[in-house]
Amino acid sequence: MSNCNPVDLQIWENLFAATPEEIWKTAPASQAMEACRDFFVENGVKSVLDIGCGVGRWAIYLAKSGIQVKGTDFSANAVRIARNWASEQDLSVEFSCRALTETAFPGERFQGIVAALILDNVSRAEMLIGINLIRECLLDKGYLFALFNPVDTSEAMDAQFECENPTAGITQMNYTNSEIISAFSGFEVLRQETYEAEMRAFFLRKSGVKLTEESQIPANPEAHSFNSIRVV
Repeated sequence: MSNCNPVDLQIWENLFAATPEEIWKTAPASQAMEACRDFFVENGVKSVLDIGCGVGRWAIYLAKSGIQVKGTDFSANAVRIARNWASEQDLSVEFSCRALTETAFPGERFQGIVAALILDNVSRAEMLIGINLIRECLLDKGYLFALFNPVDTSEAMDAQFECENPTAGITQMNYTNSEIISAFSGFEVLRQETYEAEMRAFFLRKSGVKLTEESQIPANPEAHSFNSIRVV
């Protein structure tokens, strides 16, 4: 996988290989997952792309609600688990092993996209490429559910780095709400909510407005870059 951070990829590959699959499969749906499902169902969304889908928790959860879902992740171990899990559940969910910066299903467009804890777990450049690809894959007036980690101070992030965290050392860009919204030029922000562990959810709709050079780049993102991440 050439279009991604090899250090990040190895950390995730190791995590997915070492974690018992039952931990993922038996974990209850989070408030954010429920909100995402309700958002899509209420707006009549029938097809969804899950970007950075991991082992497929969100994709499988949405598929059980009757939504046609496809998922993509850069971890081969995660995609393998996701495919097996969907098969065990007799769900028709297609998964592709691709980086955020790559088009997973060329030529396909979706009524909805979910990007949960992925856009701030890559570099700023990768995030902006990812948002452009989201725009390309989303139908006009399509819906996007984007979930971001909390805003943390440097002290809080340092504490995360020092604790036993299986993803310690992975990329995390720590954006404020205004920085996130500015990155989503071409989208209407319908609302913003905070869920468990202070995770921030943005409910958006594609507006068709093209990006401008100024609106693509969040203000001073390097000031918020740290090397740790919490897993929820």
